[in-house]
Amino acid sequence: MRRGRLVAALVVLAAGIVAVALSRSDDAPAPAPPAQALRPEVGFEADPAAPPPGSDAGHLRGRVLAADGRPVAGSEVRALSDRTVLATVVADEEGAFRIGPLRPGEILLVARSGGLASDVEGPIPLAPGEELGGLTLHLAPGGSLAGRILDAETAAPLEGAAVRAAGLLSRTDALGRFAFEGLTPGEIVLQVRAEGYEPRDERLSIGSGPTSGVEFRLAKGVRLAGRVVDAAGRPAPGATIFASAYRLHGSDRRPAGRAGGDGTFAVTAAGGQVILEAVDASGGTGRSDVLAVPPGGERVGIEIRIAAPASLVGNVIDAAGEPLPGATVYAAAGERTFGGVAAGRDGSFSLGGIPPGPIQVVAVSGVARSRVGPLEILEGETAHVTLQLGAHELRGRVVGTDGRPLPGASVAIWPEGGPRSLATALTAGGDGAFAAGGLPGGPMRVEASYEALRGERRGVSAADGEVILTLAGGELAGLVLREGRPATEFSVAASPLDPGTSGGTLRSFVAADGRFRMSLPPGRWEVRASAPSTTVATAQVEVPERGASDEVVLELEAGGVVEGRVVSPDGAPIEGARVSVARGAIFAFAGGGDAPGAPQALTAADGSFRLEGVQPGRVPVFAFRPGFRFARPTVTTVEPGRAAWVEVRLAPGDSLGEDAFGGIGLTLGANRRRELIAAGVVVGGPAFSAGVRRGDRIVAIDGAPLSQGAGLREAVERIRGQVGTPVTLDLIRDGVPFRAVAVRAELRY
Repeated sequence: MRRGRLVAALVVLAAGIVAVALSRSDDAPAPAPPAQALRPEVGFEADPAAPPPGSDAGHLRGRVLAADGRPVAGSEVRALSDRTVLATVVADEEGAFRIGPLRPGEILLVARSGGLASDVEGPIPLAPGEELGGLTLHLAPGGSLAGRILDAETAAPLEGAAVRAAGLLSRTDALGRFAFEGLTPGEIVLQVRAEGYEPRDERLSIGSGPTSGVEFRLAKGVRLAGRVVDAAGRPAPGATIFASAYRLHGSDRRPAGRAGGDGTFAVTAAGGQVILEAVDASGGTGRSDVLAVPPGGERVGIEIRIAAPASLVGNVIDAAGEPLPGATVYAAAGERTFGGVAAGRDGSFSLGGIPPGPIQVVAVSGVARSRVGPLEILEGETAHVTLQLGAHELRGRVVGTDGRPLPGASVAIWPEGGPRSLATALTAGGDGAFAAGGLPGGPMRVEASYEALRGERRGVSAADGEVILTLAGGELAGLVLREGRPATEFSVAASPLDPGTSGGTLRSFVAADGRFRMSLPPGRWEVRASAPSTTVATAQVEVPERGASDEVVLELEAGGVVEGRVVSPDGAPIEGARVSVARGAIFAFAGGGDAPGAPQALTAADGSFRLEGVQPGRVPVFAFRPGFRFARPTVTTVEPGRAAWVEVRLAPGDSLGEDAFGGIGLTLGANRRRELIAAGVVVGGPAFSAGVRRGDRIVAIDGAPLSQGAGLREAVERIRGQVGTPVTLDLIRDGVPFRAVAVRAELRY
């Protein structure tokens, strides 16, 4: 039986993960309402689309014991899946428990009693109707957590907010305080929900002792109401509503609620550009238009139509063109996979229930893979596709920074832009070598891990010969101060300075002591930090091959404020315009991010906006809204302690280019020698994550060289493309050539 810590897989997290570093204190946590057992609830840990236990449900039996082997009567035992608390039960006088009914699948078990907690047992495979016994959960001192929930704008405490951790619930008191005890030491996810505020999920590590002094600040959410109908226009009762908030720190898809018996719904989501998705019991999906709603606003009368599902039929053949029976076929949209049907004796397959839109089709046979796509599947369409397993072989070795092989290292290989969930998984041999045959052509991504060591290579192919993966385990350690005191909530962006190093990352932290850690490849990195209403602090640091770097101190200062209105030429207010002091911040990526120090806002119904944390001095103010032309920025002077006021006028008309397209977050320009360079890189976007930095010279795109004086428009057209497809850039930085592979994401204005 495998044991593991309770990790973030217990809930679905956004594209942009938020980490929490907490201080530990020997002081007792502040009094707060005690945590209680949690029943599944839509929008928090429950998987709303999952069916309830049926006739094939099973049960788990076992005992809860103390460290000395004595039974612990009255212990609470919880059964969890990867997304929800499935059931809870109390152990009897002998410490015995029987928990269920449970859906077949992989189950996690955990127990608690007062300040004691068990390790997480599992995953435990539970067959249909199985009664599995003989399980033992051992209790040991657990961790406790205490903190406060505050309004982000006023810092006022929020009473009655629901805080959930590892299947436990605590509601805040009049001072905004919450508390937990008996938490299993390890990594957990804290979920915070309050009426009228945007939801937040935070990942954090808990030790076997008290953790206190943390504060979470919630921004006002938006209220979205409407109804869900099927393809014939009839109400779709019970459909689950997901909200995806397009924000500069990424697309955050999470369950938000469920439609009632008449198909109507009312949910709360984060403000900004929001898309709602409805999923009915059969898996049919529908999406709303993009809804631009500023924080604290609302939108009613939304109609989401469940589209008729599409189907895929076709054949799977091997590299020689012969039918391949038994191959498993999946459809994938991003990291979401559908199907998993086996090809018949003649290699044929049929896969239904596919949501319309761009998908990839993947066939799996042992380590061999075939991939077709992305394909644009239409509503109700039956698409025909032939999947031929690849004939390419990728060989390599996994070594440490000393060059010694790492036998037993785990290796994952998958096409750039393809779903990692369907990667070819291998184990390195005694000499660290690995080989995978039957792979499709095109650039591949390879990751490897060995204990605490990690490494990756991007854009490799069989033609490159032996691929060497060097694994390291370095960390960036830092301290963020705000006006001389530890910052408790901040963002950190790390960008590699060494050519050819990928892994640029942007993360947000909540830390009572202002400290943070980030796992990064070894080498030189530029680090930038910011917090709400502050300017940016920047430093350079060397990350070692193993262990933590010297602690870098980033001191934040209070920024200025820009207020104003966005109006049309006749003075009419423009609602839903995106405003920022950086041009790149008037658009957002699904899965991208924003540079710290680029505050942004969405205008309210009266056209008003407020930008905080603006760098003092003369700054441009950009505004954009679909249906209006791009306009030159309005320049104003920002002084500390004073609010600058501007009015931005936008004229109706077509904007330059599309409202949404596939890009990598790169602004192109030219240097004095008329050579193409990266004039700007959206932090958190695909180019940033691939290791591209501002000033890098671009010499080739997808292997095709660029001539001196190559036109910007031509280069832009070659870099843009279908969402989910890779683009390879050959670059030069400080005279050193290197290659970066970025996967196009949706860039939305």
